[in-house]
Amino acid sequence: MAMIPPNQTIHFGNLNSKINPVEIRSSLYNLCISYGRILDIIPPLTKRMRGQAFVAFRDISSATIAKQQLNGFEFYSKPMRVNYAKSKSDAVSKLDGTYFSENLRNERLKARRMAGKNKDKTGDLEGDQRKHMQSDDEAEYSATKKAKTMNGNNENDSDGSSDEEMEEESEEESVENNTLFVQNLPTEQTEESISELFQRYPGFVQVRRIPGKPELAFVDFQIPSQATTAKNTLDGFKFTPENSLKISFAK
Repeated sequence: MAMIPPNQTIHFGNLNSKINPVEIRSSLYNLCISYGRILDIIPPLTKRMRGQAFVAFRDISSATIAKQQLNGFEFYSKPMRVNYAKSKSDAVSKLDGTYFSENLRNERLKARRMAGKNKDKTGDLEGDQRKHMQSDDEAEYSATKKAKTMNGNNENDSDGSSDEEMEEESEEESVENNTLFVQNLPTEQTEESISELFQRYPGFVQVRRIPGKPELAFVDFQIPSQATTAKNTLDGFKFTPENSLKISFAK
């Protein structure tokens, strides 16, 4: 068997398959954090992958020390087998089910971008229609109020909604957008490690850290529906045992 060259990702084998993957991830974090900065921890995401996990460190030296110290360490009553992963990108992709050749990956990304552009165009047309309908409704509402005032009726007796209520409804309708506001991030995490978490979802564009606020970030997607998918999946996700992400749409 060919020797796997040292790299920043290590593979943990012979893990106790009876332990919940969330607990495995939390315990591995506590074990590995003392060896260096952790970029990502991939617990067993499917039943077939039970008994295995991957931990990606910021640098190779940290991964090497962790490998040497933890190989054979008894973890939930079983000695772990720790080795370098074949490759960081392949290991992560295979575990989350997104592994495919680079050419096919580029083709799929291109198709997603085209689909996103078409959806954006459709969304723009629908938005224009809503604006016209809203303008017509507001004109009708104003005309009704004026007529009732001329007849001596009090504006408060109108069956229509107040201007404040209309503004609130408009704000609620505009909440969903293509940018997420992420709170409670671990302050020691890099922009790269945060990107690795979100780039698994279609339409990911970029992560924007907030200067002076390392626990906060904005995450951009191509279209709102893609941002919604990531939000619904990752809101409440435990980045570390102490940090559960709070995700909302940016205002």
